[in-house]
Amino acid sequence: NTTSSIQSVRKEEADFSKILTYSYVDSGMARTLPGVSPAELLWAEEIIGLELARRGYKPVATENADMIVTLETEVTGGREKGGFSIGLGTGSYSRSGGSSVGVSTGPIGAGYIEQSTLTIRAVDRSTDELLWVGWIDKLENNKFSQEQFKAKIREIMASFPAS
Repeated sequence: NTTSSIQSVRKEEADFSKILTYSYVDSGMARTLPGVSPAELLWAEEIIGLELARRGYKPVATENADMIVTLETEVTGGREKGGFSIGLGTGSYSRSGGSSVGVSTGPIGAGYIEQSTLTIRAVDRSTDELLWVGWIDKLENNKFSQEQFKAKIREIMASFPAS
């Protein structure tokens, strides 16, 4: 039996008071998870937008945005995976799609559970530097309702710094 954990990392020297605008970009990395409908990924976008607005950020066209926000999902099947570590130093982001944050996972158990990780990233548009990343891991697929899914997105966004 595994429990999901919600974690986030922010770039320490990032000055969020200078970041006023954002653009939500479809990274192409948000796959439909088993048990999560495509509509839920759209709800995620809406909730991320609401949470950013509450923190003082305004949505603008991508080319004018201070930061780019993306959502990514990853399904890990088979052996249970342990938590993963994220190193901000290795964070890279390319507009052609995809980003890497030095994610390492290690198998720690033998239970066969299909699980997912859902990650929200904020990247400085001008420097491509990762500013903040929040994620929830060990989501057991088909085990949560629409309301629970929305609540999880809100929980991830809870640690996003205010502008």
